Amino acid sequence: MSLKILVCIVLCMFIRYESVAQEKLVMGDIASYNRFTASLIRQLGLEEQNNDQNTTIFRYWNSNQVLQIVERNGEKTGSLTNYILRHQYKNQDEHFLFNQINLSESDLVFIDSLLQHDRLDTLPSEEDIKGWPQGFDGIAYQLEFRNASKLKVASYWMPQLSQLPEARQLMDFIHKLENFLHFDTNFSTFRKSLLQKGCYSFGSGWMMCFISNPWSIDYSATTSNPIGYSISKGFPLCNRKRYLTFNMHHRFTKDYGEYDFLVEVIPSKLIFTKQSFDFMSLSYRKRKIVLQEEIEQFQNLQILYGLHYKKMNFGAGIDYLTTQNKTSIAPRFLGIFSGWTFLNLEGKASIFANRVDYELGIKKSFSIQNDYLQEIHTKLFMEHFQQQMQYGIQVGVALNP
Repeated sequence: MSLKILVCIVLCMFIRYESVAQEKLVMGDIASYNRFTASLIRQLGLEEQNNDQNTTIFRYWNSNQVLQIVERNGEKTGSLTNYILRHQYKNQDEHFLFNQINLSESDLVFIDSLLQHDRLDTLPSEEDIKGWPQGFDGIAYQLEFRNASKLKVASYWMPQLSQLPEARQLMDFIHKLENFLHFDTNFSTFRKSLLQKGCYSFGSGWMMCFISNPWSIDYSATTSNPIGYSISKGFPLCNRKRYLTFNMHHRFTKDYGEYDFLVEVIPSKLIFTKQSFDFMSLSYRKRKIVLQEEIEQFQNLQILYGLHYKKMNFGAGIDYLTTQNKTSIAPRFLGIFSGWTFLNLEGKASIFANRVDYELGIKKSFSIQNDYLQEIHTKLFMEHFQQQMQYGIQVGVALNP
């Protein structure tokens, strides 16, 4: 055998040896890890993959938090990261928001003892455990063990549903870890710090959307007052446990100086604060209209208490009507049905001794997925007052400034 052939054989064996020595041992659910987790690690600013022989990484993932422990040259650091996906409809953008809490030395000691005791690095991934339940909804957990020569990723869907020994071992670790580091409290605090606008998704498909409390600005007119506008705005109070809505409209005409002005305040969730809640309407309305070729002024002070139940609002109260020479009092009733998507039917009536003043309307809204324009809406209504019938329209937008 020539010297040249011998050198080539030795060189090839050396190269093969080097490639085997540098190859990383990969174990577990790597497919799902590569699809999503590797990208999320970069977005959350976590420790990325490296070939440093003196660095080891452990990560524990639940649906919206990740615990990371990094040991480098014998020194350990750790963090708990809360994250959530924010949706911005204006530019069709989705991005993660997160905060990171550094762990103390005592936290690291506890976690280290927990890992040593439970030996989760030897626990196989769910696909290698016979009888592990499979599904799509629910919480999935992931354990990641990494160093320069080894990467192990183990995924577990809903271990709470299984009585397998491996599931009980994992749940024991999860309960101890999350209770010690107050996972739930930390994520709740993080959620409360978010901008209360738009939509966020987290967990296993949960979507959280904040009511944006938009400004509603409309063109509002009737057959006798063809010029006008209306404004509406809601205000959350008492850490969003109470709510206050302000409504105003002003319609007028250049002929005879006729006008119709209303201001209304509606506090809600006064006593009942769940899905069914109560509200109170306090309104003042002043009108100047032509009756039998005479200009007359009317003032209404209306007080009403009501309930919202499922898809209906209904209420009752008192209507105080004042003219130039007398005051009348009548019971007043309200009913609103919103059983169809973005479509409301509305009715109001005051029953006086010799007549019924009432208003009937239908309102249609068109939702707009935009950070600044929430909806476009229109309302058609008819109003019977003092034996006169008027027809009206409102067209406007709901804005998120």
